[in-house]
Amino acid sequence: MGTERWPDEPPAVAGDATVPVGIDPETGRRFIAAAVYANIALASLAIGGLLAGARGEWGWGATAVAVGLLALLQLSRIVRTQTQE
Repeated sequence: MGTERWPDEPPAVAGDATVPVGIDPETGRRFIAAAVYANIALASLAIGGLLAGARGEWGWGATAVAVGLLALLQLSRIVRTQTQE
């Protein structure tokens, strides 16, 4: 019955659990961590700038910007570690 228009078994795709991806687990963890830190940095810097500039809340704005800068620092460490290996 596999010669019909629709085969009995669907083809294996990249997201299928039976297909080996071949990514080092440490590289995968670093990628996820880098994505999280990049999102934290982007959100914190944007929100901090809005709080300080638009609402005049310099304390909260500076705190958010500091968190964003720390996230960028950690992101750069992850990228540097990954590229050196």
